[in-house]
Amino acid sequence: MGNNKRKKDKNSPNDKETPAKRPIMAQNYVSPSYLSPTNVQNGQNMLNIGQVHPSYYNMNQNMNQNMGQMMNQWSPNNFQNMQQPSFQGTPGTPCTPSANGPPLYPNQQVVSTDQTMSLILQRLDCIDTKLGQLDKIQVSMNNITVKMDTLEQRVTVMETTVAEIEKSRTFDSNSSDTLKQKQKEIGTLVKKLEGYQVQQKKREDVFQSTLMKMKVKDLQNNLMFYKVPEDRDETNDKCRDKILEIVQDHMKIEDAKETIKVESAQRIGRYDLRKTRPILGKFESYEDKESVRKSAPNLKGTDFGVSPQYPKEILEKRRSLVPIMKEAKSKGRKAYISWEKLYIDGQLH
Repeated sequence: MGNNKRKKDKNSPNDKETPAKRPIMAQNYVSPSYLSPTNVQNGQNMLNIGQVHPSYYNMNQNMNQNMGQMMNQWSPNNFQNMQQPSFQGTPGTPCTPSANGPPLYPNQQVVSTDQTMSLILQRLDCIDTKLGQLDKIQVSMNNITVKMDTLEQRVTVMETTVAEIEKSRTFDSNSSDTLKQKQKEIGTLVKKLEGYQVQQKKREDVFQSTLMKMKVKDLQNNLMFYKVPEDRDETNDKCRDKILEIVQDHMKIEDAKETIKVESAQRIGRYDLRKTRPILGKFESYEDKESVRKSAPNLKGTDFGVSPQYPKEILEKRRSLVPIMKEAKSKGRKAYISWEKLYIDGQLH
C-alpha cells in the first residue's frame, strides 16, 4: 500500500482536510458561518433600531453578496478549479494568509472587537445624552404645565372679574340714566330757582328803595351843623339856640329866632375833647329846613357848615365820591354831589 498507494489530490473534493492543514483564521477576521442570510437580515434589523454601526452593516452586506456568488459557483466540477488561498508557515502552527496572496473572501473587511465595542459604547453614550436631554425636556414640560395651570387660573379669575365689571357697568349704565334724569330735573329746578332769585332780587331792590325813601322822608326836615363850638354840659335847648343864632347872624335870615321853628337839636356821637361833635337840628316844617339849606352859601368864609342828614348807605357813597369831586374842582370843572350821585360839568359821573 506504500508505493502503490495513490497520492491524494489536495484539490479533490472527497478528501477531508486535517486539522493541521485547515486554515486557521486570525482572531480579528469574521467567521463565514456568521454571515448567513438570516444573520445578515438580523444585522439589518439591528441597524434599523440604531444598535449596529453602519460600517458593520456594510461589511455584512458585502460578505453576504460574496458568499452568494461562491455558493452559486460551488460544484464538484469547478471545485478543483477554485483558487486556493496561499498560506505561510510551518506544519503544526497557526497559519495566516500570505501578504501577497488573495484574501480568503472577496471584498473581505476586517473589524476588530475593540472597535465594535467602542462604536457600541459611543452609541450608548449618545443615547444616554439624548435620554438626559429628554429628562430635561420632561422637566421643562412639567414646568410649562404648571405655568399653564397657573395661567388658566389667572384667566379664570380675569374672566370672573370682567364679568363682574360688565355687570357693574350695566348697573352703572342704569344708574347713569337715573342720574341723568335726576340732573335734568335738578337743572329744571335750578332754572326755576334762578327765576325766583331774579324775582326776589327785584323785590329786594323795591324793598330797599321803599325803605330808603322812608328813611329819606323821615330825615327830610333834618340838617347837620358842623364846627359849632361845644360846651361840656351843653343841653339840647342850648344846641337849638346856637343853631338859630347861626341861621340869623351868619346865614342872613332875618328874625330867624322868631320865624324858624326848630323841633329839636342835639349833638351826634360821644363827647370828645379832641373834636367837635356836629349838631343835628330837626325843623318843624320842610319849608323852614329848605330855607335854611338854601342859605348855606352865606357861610362861605366862616368855620361853620350845613348839610342835609343822609341815611347811612347814601352817606357812605357820598364819602367815596368826595375825592373825585375835589379832583374835578381842582381842574376848574364844575362838580357837585346830589344825594348818592356825582355830577361833573352837568354830566352824571
